[in-house]
Order: sequence, then C-alpha cells, then structure tokens
Amino acid sequence: MKNKNIKFFIIIKEKSERIKNKNFVLLNKLPLFKHLLYELKNEDVFVDTDSNRIIKECLNDKKLSKVHSYIREKKFVNLENSKSYNKSPVLLMIYNFLNKFCNDEDIIVCSH
Repeated sequence: MKNKNIKFFIIIKEKSERIKNKNFVLLNKLPLFKHLLYELKNEDVFVDTDSNRIIKECLNDKKLSKVHSYIREKKFVNLENSKSYNKSPVLLMIYNFLNKFCNDEDIIVCSH
C-alpha cells in the first residue's frame, strides 16, 4: 500500500465581494489570509489565487515554505467576472488542481 499524502487546497481572492480587502485585513498584525496558512504551515498546501500580492507574500514568508501558491488561470477569472455565467467556477478550479497536482492516492482537503 502506498503512502497517502494529504493536500490542502485553498482558494484566496484578491478582492472580496462583500467585505472590502477582507483577506488583507490585519488581525493581531497579521493579514487574514495568513492565519489559515500559518495553521497549516507544516502541511502540503496549495493556494489558487488571482493575487500577485498573495503569491509574493507566500514566497517571502519563511513560515510558508511548504505553501505552493499559484496564479489562477485566466479562464477561471473570466468566468468569475462573466455576467452570462451565473455559476461559481470553484468546481472547475478544484478539478484543475486535482489534475495538475494530485494522484489517486492523495487525500484532499478543501477549505473555501
């Protein structure tokens, strides 16, 4: 039996819809988005984001060395912004993550 890897998949947007700059609001001197990432800092974490700022902060923060942040594919950003597409592209983004970064043995945890 192969070892099973646990991978965490997290979606973080630059611009929140209901609360302005939600992910960058400071709580105890730490941006909101980092609170979850710090909790998972020893895990295999994948962050799908439309934010270059989040990617830079993940790359420059030594506590987040196990975090794999990557820029959201343009087609998903376009779907999010489309007035004619009235669904969330989240399931497509999860499918994309599974195809790119996972194998059949992995255990996936999604936090959204």
